Amino acid sequence: MLKLDNLGNKLVYILGALCVVLLVITFSSCSNASRQKAAREKEIFNKLEAEEKLSKVSQDKVSMQEKIAALTKESEALAGDLGKTKNLLEQEKMISQSIKEELNKVTKEKESLERQLEEALAGNKANKLKK
Repeated sequence: MLKLDNLGNKLVYILGALCVVLLVITFSSCSNASRQKAAREKEIFNKLEAEEKLSKVSQDKVSMQEKIAALTKESEALAGDLGKTKNLLEQEKMISQSIKEELNKVTKEKESLERQLEEALAGNKANKLKK
């Protein structure tokens, strides 16, 4: 009976040790699963955050492209206006030059007429003095 008791005690110790080993394995497995779950949740969070940033950047990109298109259109319109303004300025310069030339002609004619008038007046004075 002693042997059976001894064998029973050994069996209890072995089963107890086996239970402890299985308990350690279970806790280790739960801990590992918890770490993996946390890592997976962190990865999902990071992916969602990256997707939100990408979405925001995409929206900003579209907005910037629209602004660029509007500014390009405005720039082209301003370039056209500038060309028209340059043409008008050239026309105004030509008109101004023409007016200056006409003014010079009129001034020369005026000076010529003034000289002729002075000569005529001087001639009249001379004729009056002779008479």
